[in-house]
Amino acid sequence: MSKQLPEKNEPGSYAQLYLYRIPKKNHNAMVSLQGQIGQMWKRHGILGAEVFQLTPAETFKGFSNLSEKIAAEPNEEVWVGMQRFRDREHRDEIVAKIRQDSTAGPLFGKFYELVSPGKSSVMADFNRLSL
Repeated sequence: MSKQLPEKNEPGSYAQLYLYRIPKKNHNAMVSLQGQIGQMWKRHGILGAEVFQLTPAETFKGFSNLSEKIAAEPNEEVWVGMQRFRDREHRDEIVAKIRQDSTAGPLFGKFYELVSPGKSSVMADFNRLSL
């Protein structure tokens, strides 16, 4: 069975998610930086990249609220970044290009200056399910 590539407007079948905390005072600086990082990823062919800020929400019966599980401080915001790729191979190609990009190191260095110090960030890779 051959792999089908997503249609042009589909989000891709492979995603990476990043969950991290930033001090509220770094909000505007991180927004600006994420714009620059997103442009770099686009130059190298990513299908899409989005960033979301955790917001208060109703918790449905049988679920736990993530905001209660991640132990963010009152002076912190929790952000989630999502990057979409055609597949794992596409992700590997783009990451290889990013590693060769001279602008990447300073951008990622600035990212680590803006996240909450002493707190670990988490990431995970996901394959889209065919439902």
